[in-house]
Amino acid sequence: AGADGDGMLLRIRSEKRAVALHCDAVLDQEEVVVKPLEGVLSGIPGLSGTAVLGDGDVVTILDVVTL
Repeated sequence: AGADGDGMLLRIRSEKRAVALHCDAVLDQEEVVVKPLEGVLSGIPGLSGTAVLGDGDVVTILDVVTL
């Protein structure tokens, strides 16, 4: 976001608390099935898992409440 206040806040709630995440833009919204991380990656705070998008790309799912 620029100095002129562009951007938006995303309000994210969990059972524990609510947070706001500032971002420049929301480019798209998609429902995905989140697969949990395994092995060494399973203990990293702020990472929820991975998902495969419709085009085959693999993305990391962040736990923004933990971040």
